[in-house]
Amino acid sequence: MKLLATVNNLSKSPVGQEGLFKAHTIPELVGMLPRPDLKIVNYALSTLHTLIRHLGPRAKQAVRLCGGVERMVELCDRKMSDKQLAAFRPTLFDSLHCLAFHSVETKASG
Repeated sequence: MKLLATVNNLSKSPVGQEGLFKAHTIPELVGMLPRPDLKIVNYALSTLHTLIRHLGPRAKQAVRLCGGVERMVELCDRKMSDKQLAAFRPTLFDSLHCLAFHSVETKASG
């Protein structure tokens, strides 16, 4: 968990974002989205969201290629408490919005 929190913190700076992208962390982060532990899912989603927002097309394409859109859509139906939903859904929906913006492929797969 501490390692994932550190990765999330790295994503908050431009140098960290570039390093995470070059280290090919996006497929690993996408792979964490179906995990049962919502803390892990939240860290992974938050990190992906930051990379998508700040690295733009490169990160979006990497997320798409490793099935990230499908994993995020699956999260929309996941059972959570109202409190968890309130914290989780804005990041999830904004990530999906960013991925779908100007992307026919993503709109069709969602």
